[in-house]
Amino acid sequence: MAYGAQSGGYFTKRAKGADLGEQLTARYANPANPANPANDARLAAAVELAERRGVSVNEVVLAYLTNQPDQTVPIFGGSSPEQVRESVKAATLTLSAAELAQLRVA
Repeated sequence: MAYGAQSGGYFTKRAKGADLGEQLTARYANPANPANPANDARLAAAVELAERRGVSVNEVVLAYLTNQPDQTVPIFGGSSPEQVRESVKAATLTLSAAELAQLRVA
């Protein structure tokens, strides 16, 4: 079970240039410098893949989990019906081995 599968919206918010807030910054970045090199690389890979596939970054993040060789159940959340619908769409996104590797090594 992947609890916090969407990282509290970290990647989606970063992709949109939205404010991360104190809690997400403290958890996934550095309060003094919100850029985190490892997460920056992951974000760039997710954004590139989302644009190429015509899907959202959120769908890529969740599809990465559901496309693992072992059964993985991401626990996701949403603050609106649209966010829930978008998350559910990720279940139909099949990522290739090359796409999974692109996200894994980022």
